[in-house]
Amino acid sequence: MTEPRGPAVSGRRLLAALGGWLVCAGALYGVVVLIARVLARPYYRAHANDFSALLVLVAYLMLFAALWLAFGGWRALRDQLGFHYTSWVHLLAAPGLWLLTVVVGALLSVPFMRWLGPAKGNAEALVRSVHDPFASAVLIGTVIVVAPICEELVFRGGIFGWLRGHVNVGLAAGVSAALFAGAHLLPSGFVLLFVFGLSAALFYYWTGSTLNTFVLHACQNTAAVIAVYSGLAGR
Repeated sequence: MTEPRGPAVSGRRLLAALGGWLVCAGALYGVVVLIARVLARPYYRAHANDFSALLVLVAYLMLFAALWLAFGGWRALRDQLGFHYTSWVHLLAAPGLWLLTVVVGALLSVPFMRWLGPAKGNAEALVRSVHDPFASAVLIGTVIVVAPICEELVFRGGIFGWLRGHVNVGLAAGVSAALFAGAHLLPSGFVLLFVFGLSAALFYYWTGSTLNTFVLHACQNTAAVIAVYSGLAGR
C-alpha cells in the first residue's frame, strides 16, 4: 500500500467527542430511568419498546453531535474523518467486499464456536427486542443508517485515523478492529466483528473515505435485519 491518506486525526478532539458523548448518554439514561421508575412508571411500561428504540436512536445522534462539535462541523467530518464521496467504483466494491468479509469471518469463527457459541451480531438482539411498528421502524432506521455512520466516523475515521499517525497501518487496523469488536460486548461475535473491522479499516485506507466503509457497514446491518425478520416470519 501507499502512504496513509488524509490528515492526522487529533487525539484530543476525538477524546473530547467520546468523553462528551459518554457524559450526555449517561445523563440521558438517567432521565429514562427516572421516568421509568418514578415519574411515569405506568406510561413507560405501556411504551417500553418505543422508549428503548428512541433511546438507541438518540444515543447515536448524540454521538454524531459530539463528533460534529468536537471536530468543528461538516467540513471537518469530511476532511478529517473522511466522510466524502470518492468514486462509484469504490461504492460498488463495498457490497462485494462485505460478502467476502462475511465468508472469511464465518470460517474463522468456526473453531471458536465450541466455547463462544454461534457468531451473532448486536443488530439481531436489538431488532428482536421490539415488535410494535413505530419502535421497529425507528430501530431499523437506526441500525441500517444512523449507527453505521456514527461507528464508521468513530472507529475508522477517528480511532484508525489517529492510530495510523503513530503506528504502521497493519497495527492500526488490527487495534481499531479489536476495539470495534470489543465495543459491541458480544463474545460470540468477536471474531466476525474483528474481521469486519479489519476489512473496513483497510478499505478506508485504500479509498480514503468513511462513506465507502459506511456502505460496507450498512450492508452488514441490513443483512442482519433481513435475516432476523425472515426468521421471525418463518415462526
